[in-house]
Amino acid sequence: YTDALSELHRLRQLSVRNIDKTEASLENLGKYYDQLTFLEQKIPTQELNVPFKWKDAFDRGSIFGGRISLTVASVAYEKVCVLFNYAALCTQIAEGANLDSEEGLQKANKK
Repeated sequence: YTDALSELHRLRQLSVRNIDKTEASLENLGKYYDQLTFLEQKIPTQELNVPFKWKDAFDRGSIFGGRISLTVASVAYEKVCVLFNYAALCTQIAEGANLDSEEGLQKANKK
């Protein structure tokens, strides 16, 4: 199980640190979310007592890096935070697309 846990930890680190506004970052968030879903299916949530720490995205600090944090031992909480970041990153990527070109419109409308 060591390799699997190392991979899960690696994906989480890619998901919670400063995320680049790229498709690769979206892919990492999606992979991490999928792994959490698989984990929920394999281990009953009441037996999975792993604390997940996130910072408040709406705090006065920078986006996704506020000063206030919350730690909850819940895979459901972790999944909600990942989905929030996924949606926010989709929005940032779309905002950065060139809407004057067909390719830019397709990129902005991708997800």
